[in-house]
Amino acid sequence: MSSPIGREVLQVPVEEEMKRSYLDYAMSVIIARALPDVRDGLKPVQRRILYVMRELGLTPDAQHTKSAKVCGETTANYHPHGQEVVYPTLVRMAQDFNMRYPLVDGQGNFGSVDGDPPAAMRYCLTGDALVRTTEGLIPIGKLADLPSPPVSPSPNMLGEGEPTPLSHSVGEGLGVRADRETPTEAAIDVVVRSVGGRTQRAERWFDCGEHPTLRVRTRYGYELTGTPNHPVLVCLADATGKPRLAWKTLDTLQVGDYLVIDRGVETHAGTPVDLTPYYPDLSPATRRHMLPTQLDEPLAFLMGALVAEGTLADDRIEFTCTPGEFADEFVRCWARVFPDCRLHQWLRPPVGFGKRPFWQMQVVSQQVVRLLGNLGLRGRSAERVVPEAILRSPQAVQAAFLRGLFEGDGGVERSGRSLMRVSLVSASKRLLQQVQVMLLHFGIVARLTQDTRGTTWRLILTGARNLQRYAASIGFVSEAKRKALEAILSDATGRVLSKTDFVPYLSAYVRRTATCHREWLGKHNFDRPERLADALPRLLEALSPEDAEFLCALAEGRYFFDPIVAIEEAGTQRVYSIRVASDCHSFVANGFINHNTEVRLTPIAMEMLADIDKETVDWMPNYLQSAEEPTVLPARFPNLLCNGGSGIAVGMATNIPPHNLSEIVDALIYRLEHPTCTLEPILKLLPGPDFPTGALILGTKGIRQAYETGRGSIVMQAKTQIEPLDGGKSAIVITELPYQVSKARLIEQIAALVKAGKLDGITDLADYSDRTGMRVVIELRRDVNPNRMLNSLLKHTQMRTTFGAILLALVDNVPRVMSLLDLLDHYLEHRRVVIERRTRYELYRAKSRAHILEGLQIALNFLDEIIRIIRQSETAEVARREMIRRFGLTVLQADAILNTQLRQLARLEQEKLAEEYRGLLREITRLEHILSDPKQVEQIIKDDLRTLKEKYGDARRTRIIAREAEDISEEELIPEEETLVLITRDGYIKRVSVDAYRSQKRGGKGVIATTAREEDEVEHLFQVSTHHYILFFTDRGRVYRLKAYEIPETSRQARGTAVINYINIQPDEKVTATVSVRDFASEGYLTMITRRGEIKRTALSEFANLRSNGLIAFDLESGDSLGWVLHTSGKDDVLLATRAGLAIRFPESDVPVRGRTAGGVKAIRLGKDDALVAACRVQPDALLLVVSENGFGKCTPLTEYRVQSRGGKGIFTMNVTRKTGNVVAAEVVEKDDKVILVTANGKGIRLRVADLRITGRIAQGVKLIDLAEGDTVAAITRIVLGKRLHAVESARDGQDESG
Repeated sequence: MSSPIGREVLQVPVEEEMKRSYLDYAMSVIIARALPDVRDGLKPVQRRILYVMRELGLTPDAQHTKSAKVCGETTANYHPHGQEVVYPTLVRMAQDFNMRYPLVDGQGNFGSVDGDPPAAMRYCLTGDALVRTTEGLIPIGKLADLPSPPVSPSPNMLGEGEPTPLSHSVGEGLGVRADRETPTEAAIDVVVRSVGGRTQRAERWFDCGEHPTLRVRTRYGYELTGTPNHPVLVCLADATGKPRLAWKTLDTLQVGDYLVIDRGVETHAGTPVDLTPYYPDLSPATRRHMLPTQLDEPLAFLMGALVAEGTLADDRIEFTCTPGEFADEFVRCWARVFPDCRLHQWLRPPVGFGKRPFWQMQVVSQQVVRLLGNLGLRGRSAERVVPEAILRSPQAVQAAFLRGLFEGDGGVERSGRSLMRVSLVSASKRLLQQVQVMLLHFGIVARLTQDTRGTTWRLILTGARNLQRYAASIGFVSEAKRKALEAILSDATGRVLSKTDFVPYLSAYVRRTATCHREWLGKHNFDRPERLADALPRLLEALSPEDAEFLCALAEGRYFFDPIVAIEEAGTQRVYSIRVASDCHSFVANGFINHNTEVRLTPIAMEMLADIDKETVDWMPNYLQSAEEPTVLPARFPNLLCNGGSGIAVGMATNIPPHNLSEIVDALIYRLEHPTCTLEPILKLLPGPDFPTGALILGTKGIRQAYETGRGSIVMQAKTQIEPLDGGKSAIVITELPYQVSKARLIEQIAALVKAGKLDGITDLADYSDRTGMRVVIELRRDVNPNRMLNSLLKHTQMRTTFGAILLALVDNVPRVMSLLDLLDHYLEHRRVVIERRTRYELYRAKSRAHILEGLQIALNFLDEIIRIIRQSETAEVARREMIRRFGLTVLQADAILNTQLRQLARLEQEKLAEEYRGLLREITRLEHILSDPKQVEQIIKDDLRTLKEKYGDARRTRIIAREAEDISEEELIPEEETLVLITRDGYIKRVSVDAYRSQKRGGKGVIATTAREEDEVEHLFQVSTHHYILFFTDRGRVYRLKAYEIPETSRQARGTAVINYINIQPDEKVTATVSVRDFASEGYLTMITRRGEIKRTALSEFANLRSNGLIAFDLESGDSLGWVLHTSGKDDVLLATRAGLAIRFPESDVPVRGRTAGGVKAIRLGKDDALVAACRVQPDALLLVVSENGFGKCTPLTEYRVQSRGGKGIFTMNVTRKTGNVVAAEVVEKDDKVILVTANGKGIRLRVADLRITGRIAQGVKLIDLAEGDTVAAITRIVLGKRLHAVESARDGQDESG
């Protein structure tokens, strides 16, 4: 009878069914995968990864563990969506350019800000890479074919993915799997050689599929092929030049890098290879012989000889050689290995002129031929390889194989003392590569080269050390070759490898840092392995203990350092990896030391997990129903607020920006203390996001909108600076990028815009970023204004972009868009719940323990009776019931008494119990008080937050500019700093840093100030702030205006750019005076003086609106020209100096205030042939520095210059002689100032006024600069520094003096 359910048909509208199914799916994605929880800021996969890492013990003080293990545990036990989801999440939590506070401490390649993908969680090699194990050399692709331990179906044991059951048969030793499909991973149990010669256990093997690969080849011909992210050990020099060993991935290696090759000698007895799996299947009619059961030395010798001199066909094997020891040894070994199998022998006559007779030996037994074929003896000469059975054999067996191989195809070569070597020749490159790796087991380094004809390969052994080890471990059979080798060894001096076998960077570092034995170290090559051990006592005395420890490891001579000569793409190949159960996860393959990725938790992640074992959060079953996982983490660290989060769900998305921990803590504490506050006070403590990549945020409108409504657009901008280059060019340097902007893609975008002609003026684009920071240099043409180019870059590239903030998270498993205050409140509420639950847990534990102690105290008070009850009771259960009846104890108390040890009855132990009980009563009172008083809970929250800030708080990385992007002017992008402007007589102008001229003592020669054209001279030199206006006054009485930053900053030696490129002066017009002004609305005057001594004052405000073609500033008399302009206050004194050494001082008030277009009045009465050379504004308690054309100068207090009336002749200010030359300049200075002198030939010198002698008014002064013949002083300027700059300058000057 059929079920009634089977007959029932429900009518459901398809629209309703689709709606319900869609909503169910959408909510499952939202809750289970896509969105973070508002309480801990984690998605389920992130939470599960952190929990698994805690369960694995990957605390910050633990060793790193492979990423694959963490991902495997997570997917096997908690997250059923595959490692394709888990590993990218793990990577992101380790990226410091994505996470403001990373939760995972990653070791290895976890991607970069360039957009480079992270390394695969397993690094991979091609299957032919020979892994060095205690059972010999095994291709990594065949490691899973070894007998493996039983595979448990429990994913907990495997630790990675789903288990793959394997079925092995005896025949798997051949490298043929019994199961048809090759598994992607398998449990293995192989002891591998690790870094430093240690042995470690490899417990898992992975077939990682097909991937692009790189092939690396060294000078000696060692090769390794693997994925670009595969790391190998290299020898590098650190910043001090000290050699160190470090890991580099194949794609970061460079030609010339020294790879570390392990040549350590470990005699491995191993287990002889069982030959029974190699026995051929025969028909009943085939004749059978006695076959060996194990691969021993005689059989290995036969195999080596056959690989060298054999003809290997399917139906027979032939061996040919000349009569002698080699042929005799072959026959002897054959008789031992195959006693009843006939070896046919014919002595053949010589073939050709000068040839000798030779033996032709042949085996036709199909059983023996097929056995040797199964062992790997097959193929033509160019296709031959070392049989895998030989690679897996003990070292003595391998030596016998090599002996037969070298006897057949090898030889001893000598030519005087320049050529002494053992070589092996073959048409098979693969064979020699395998032999090259095998020889490393014997401590022998061999060079692989291709013969000039390109048809054969040669393996060469040179150097006393290598030849001695070959003779001792392998040797030859024939007497002639043995004697030839002995002859070489008797003459070898060990110098053959002196140019190639050494420790890189060692000699230079030791000779530079040694504290003794410096002469001896300078004469000897102690960095050679043969000599390093002998030199070690001296080196230990000469170096620090840290260096000595490193040297002791090198003195063992275990490593050979071979430079890379080629790195090339090797195509897409199948690759493999293993998991090594050790701290460093390293293993040796093809002689190279290889490595795998590792991770562990950061200290901040431990704050997320703190108190999780105190019933602070709810738990739920995992998807297997075999364990429980937390639904949320306790989250002492406010992860969502500090690290932000992003995710895309069905129909919604979240994008929460990261913030600074210190600011978040301050905001949380304020919100806790002011629960009804508005956003305004919070914004003062938390002004905006703080991105891990730094850069700038423009404006606060987007921030406020996001914080108020949960949605907003935040404008981000790259941090840049403009630097001068040689030749008057400039460069824009990018040092920080907006969050989530790829540096590589940005460079590509700029290059594309240049190619399309949208960015004209960029000549070069280079990336000089390294681990110390970002530095992308955009080089500009000389005629390009860098500030305008920067604006174009910001407009057209991702150097300025937006962050679309969406403050969406799960609240009680429901997605909600929240304001910043909501996020703060939800986190604080979560912490209240956690602290209350933790307090209840601790209270329960304290009361439970107090309850036990109360029982123990009752027992101590009635100790004798308790002992009597226990003695008289037949069982513990009887004693328990009697104590409960007699003393009113509980079962727990009675059990505790029965479990008490006798030593606890001592008086001291009794006192400890009493003290513990009193402490518990106090603790119970404290915990109950916390639960009864919400203020106590809030205080604990605040204490936890302050502790976080103290431990992990750091400075803000992202600078917030208050003005909105559209309101920001070009000026606000330029840093305000002091700078120098130079103008030459021919009208070239440039801006240089104040630091461009080093401080020197007076009388110094100076440095090149400018590269001027022939007969051109520096005429104006003045200090200005980059944000100030510069007013340019010309000899024709006109004035022009320019911002200082519009003049490109150049190097000190650059010639500059014609001033006509910046202001529209006439071709015959010349700049004679400059004034820097910050604000034209400020009070003050511009006092102008002409060459013939006329003067006038005009209010500064009259120059506020200047046209591009300038305005008239002074109505000049015919033949006169404007020479100086001073910015005066209206109450200043003016001092004028003449070429003949006269000066006049008069009050500014003597000069009438006139309109901009008016003329002037007489300022000084000049003598015949005299002329004005300087005009200065007098400052109280200052000095007047007067400089002559021949480089003499003096400082005189301004108090020695009496105030006169305008229009006088003046008084003497310098004793002008033929030696001093005429006065060329004068400047009012103070003792803390510095001055810069520039000569007519373009040299400059910076002097401290304090170094100049103060003299009388009519003295001739002292020499300030040592002038070259024909050179004269052209101009001086005073450098005025703020207090902060004064401190920096003083410190630098102190260093200059000490240096």
